[in-house]
Amino acid sequence: MYISEIIVALVATIFFSKYKHLPIKTILYILWIAVITESMAKIYSHYYHNNHWAYNLYAFLFYILFYKMVYDHIENTTRKRIVTWLSTAMIIAIIIRAFTVPVVTHYMSIIYNIAMILLVVLLMYYAIDRLKSDAPLRLKNQLELFVFSGYLLFGVSFIPLSPFIVGQMDFQYSRELLNTLRAVQTFSLVVTNIILVFGFIWTDPKKVPAYKM
Repeated sequence: MYISEIIVALVATIFFSKYKHLPIKTILYILWIAVITESMAKIYSHYYHNNHWAYNLYAFLFYILFYKMVYDHIENTTRKRIVTWLSTAMIIAIIIRAFTVPVVTHYMSIIYNIAMILLVVLLMYYAIDRLKSDAPLRLKNQLELFVFSGYLLFGVSFIPLSPFIVGQMDFQYSRELLNTLRAVQTFSLVVTNIILVFGFIWTDPKKVPAYKM
């Protein structure tokens, strides 16, 4: 999983010139934040037992950036307003929750699971917006379709599995089952990264039209 995160971040950097002028460029920041966080967490856990603060910080930054990225790709004014209100309410909820738990040693799994559910909802709003748009659908020119599809896949698999993996469910289950669930989640993330890598390499995002005097 860690290796796939590094690969997709490097590929996104190599092909950054393709999409640096488009709102989808935010994905590059998200990918590198993930790599840096994972690296910091590994190093920190080598000296200290608990590294939950790193993942709390990463999740907070991830949702802010991803919600904004979805907002930037929605055209309809009403849907943009809905996305704004939902995203703002979620970020405020995360901040409030952070004041009620020891964020340095406790991962805020429940609130971030809710944030992932909202991410899937926002991607549905984007899908509706795209389907109702008069603009032609050209996969070759729309990197965002690959990015959003990849994260939608991960979100749909993450939501039902996460409560088991982080121990939210109030019953005992075997280590074998836990390992299986983690393997499924890891596989989902790797597939997501493969979709992103393909999108970065294969697509040729459209250029922003030059301003005419």
